[in-house]
Amino acid sequence: KNSLRGRYSPVFISDHFTELGIAATPHQLRHWFGCSLAEAGTDLRTIRDLLGHTSVATTEVYSGWSLAGAAAAVDALRSA
Repeated sequence: KNSLRGRYSPVFISDHFTELGIAATPHQLRHWFGCSLAEAGTDLRTIRDLLGHTSVATTEVYSGWSLAGAAAAVDALRSA
């Protein structure tokens, strides 16, 4: 599937983050990436493919609540 997967393992990335002084884990980076795509309006199926999920249901966690989304919903009610 992904030829870089073995080369850039979570352990490799964690070690590299530590060397750079970055206080984050590969999982945190992955979660940030998925959430950022969702907040930018990216289709869940595209996010699913980019994250390598087999099911959109797994990807739905990235489309959760956000402050920006809540503010937009309230603003929409004001103009209705």
